[in-house]
Amino acid sequence: MVTVDTEMRATWPENVPENVPEKLPEMMLVDLLTCWPHSAEVFWQYKMHCPGCPFARFHTVQEACREHRTPTDEFLVALAQALRAGPG
Repeated sequence: MVTVDTEMRATWPENVPENVPEKLPEMMLVDLLTCWPHSAEVFWQYKMHCPGCPFARFHTVQEACREHRTPTDEFLVALAQALRAGPG
């Protein structure tokens, strides 16, 4: 299980709401993509085709990273940056 420590949190953008990073690893992909559709670009950058996949409703962000052998910490930082930046 990926935990969010102080060092990881320090690398995340300042404007991401406090509660988002801590819950992000355990967030269901379908919920993440519904709330923040623009986050799909991060998945595609990492060659993860989770957006549109029928299994997105069953996996968390950390499970998707594990299944795709994606570095979880690196992916979470990129995802948090995308959430901060907003769409477009």
